[in-house]
Amino acid sequence: KSYAKFKLKTTKYNVVENAIIELNYTSEAEENDCYFDCSRLTLDHDGTQIGQLGNCGPDCTSGIIADINGVKHPEFYLWDQLYWENHVSYSYDKGPLNVQGANKNMFNRCYNECFVNNSP
Repeated sequence: KSYAKFKLKTTKYNVVENAIIELNYTSEAEENDCYFDCSRLTLDHDGTQIGQLGNCGPDCTSGIIADINGVKHPEFYLWDQLYWENHVSYSYDKGPLNVQGANKNMFNRCYNECFVNNSP
């Protein structure tokens, strides 16, 4: 994401004294990014599940690497239609993952970024 911030000052005639203008731009590529480090993901069950290395049970984040938003997700798995965190299932437009952009499907994002052509 790209940001630009500007501070504006004006004269004593009560025209905007202090203002911060923030511009936020997200590219199409960023709207399709996987939120996780590919080296910390596993493709399991004949390609139908993506898990994170270090899953250690409910409420456990010991050894878990945070996503791009700085959030550690306990007991986390991605499937095509939903994801599982801390023994609760969520649709991609709900829950703690907070997927931004038009493409909400994090399974597809991570599969395409991390596992197409046998990468990472």
